[in-house]
Parts: sequence; C-alpha cells; structure tokens
Amino acid sequence: MTIDSRPLDPSLVFQSAFHFIFVLQFGALEGVVTAFSDEFPKIVGKHRILVLILYVTCLMIFSLPTMTYGGIYVITLLEAYATGAAMMVLVLMECVTVAWFYGKNRCKF
Repeated sequence: MTIDSRPLDPSLVFQSAFHFIFVLQFGALEGVVTAFSDEFPKIVGKHRILVLILYVTCLMIFSLPTMTYGGIYVITLLEAYATGAAMMVLVLMECVTVAWFYGKNRCKF
C-alpha cells in the first residue's frame, strides 16, 4: 500500500516558506538588539528581555497601518518615496567604503 503525498505538498511548501521567513526575521531581530546591547551594555544588558519586547512592540505598531483597508496605499507610498532615498544612501556608503579601503590612487577607471 502506498500513500499519495501530493495533497501534502502545498502545506509542506507553506510550512517551509513560513519557517524560512521566521528564521530570517529572528536573525534580524537578534542583530538589532545585539548591536544595541554592544553599544549600550549598562542599559540593554540588564534589561534585554524588556528591550526585545519594546522592539517587537514598536515593529508591530509601525506595521499596523499596512494592515488596514488603506494599507496598499501606504505600501505604495513607501515603495515610491522611501526606497529611492534608501538606495541612494546605500550606494553612497558603498562608494565611500570602496574609496576608504582601496584609496583614490588605486582606483583607475
């Protein structure tokens, strides 16, 4: 007797995608809190759980506008106006980093 596994495939794909996204979000969360903990060890080190709860609460509050009926408009505004400036800052930081490490005399274009 064989068991047909085709009905299980969509749920397994959803579970694996959910797990992957959860792991990425957990890594980002720990990265931010660890950075604050390293920068302010006297404040964050003693109250790490409270800082985690505060950070997750702030993320939840800031994401609430995207879950309303007008959420697609908020996301569209963020895509239209926030991504361009962020990309410009990233490109500027990349140029400064390359110039810092290689120096202006080594870069010959």
